Amino acid sequence: MIPLRHCTLCVLLCLALLLSVSHADTLAGEIVLFHPPQPEELEAVALEAVDGVALSEGWDDAANMEEDLSDMNTGIAGSTRPYVPEPMVFDLIRPLGARKGELEINTLSVLPLRGKRSRLNWAPEIEYAFRDGYAIEFELPMENLAVESYKLALQGTVGTVLDNRLIHGWQVLGEYGRHDRSLRTDAMYIVGHRINDRWSLLSMSGLRHTDITGGGRFRGLLNNSLFYAVSDKLTFGLETNLELARRTARNSYLIMPQIHLEIGRHYSLQLGGGFERYSHGRLRPVLGMRLIREI
Repeated sequence: MIPLRHCTLCVLLCLALLLSVSHADTLAGEIVLFHPPQPEELEAVALEAVDGVALSEGWDDAANMEEDLSDMNTGIAGSTRPYVPEPMVFDLIRPLGARKGELEINTLSVLPLRGKRSRLNWAPEIEYAFRDGYAIEFELPMENLAVESYKLALQGTVGTVLDNRLIHGWQVLGEYGRHDRSLRTDAMYIVGHRINDRWSLLSMSGLRHTDITGGGRFRGLLNNSLFYAVSDKLTFGLETNLELARRTARNSYLIMPQIHLEIGRHYSLQLGGGFERYSHGRLRPVLGMRLIREI
């Protein structure tokens, strides 16, 4: 007859064996980790990590993230979502949300049609995003072949709201006149709204001080532009600029229908024709063009 203590020991050994087998089944997935991971396993883990980042940042999928990061300096994809086009005459310093390192050179030409007195106003400028969401610009306004003034501007992006469909920021600039040695300053608040895949709206509002050194006057500024994207390469726009004085008769405004064309990967062309009126002046037709090179 087997002693009682031996029976008890056998029962305990059986229970321990059953528990160890059950625990091993539960941790089967962890036990596999002791084997060196295979290349295909590492690739699957990496893809899962990318998917996780894409979802946490609000992207539709990893493909969208890769596409947005790959086209850093091309017109439409040159800024973070939502992309809203820039008006031709009163343009931005890079689109809102520009990434650090974006560089653009462009020239705006405006020709008021006044018969023999018509003079070409044009302005070469360079724009650079020195950090994410912030850009600086230097512009050289000219009339025919004469330099009229020097302009320096700074722009910042505040952020996005409404599920990344609205983006807003600010812009300040100073312009020094060569002939009258005046200093003009502008301060603007900017709102861009991507209404849907085709329609978008950009609004800029603020104040202009016409001459700081000579006392000068304050004027209100309002720019509203509506855009319709026909395709990735073609956009129609309607730009309206309004400068408000204390007396209504001194108000100035510009209405400029325009088209935007993407030419290749780094070039864009904007063409427009409309009407303008300066204070106490008559309504007159005006043509405009902006050639853009992104580097």
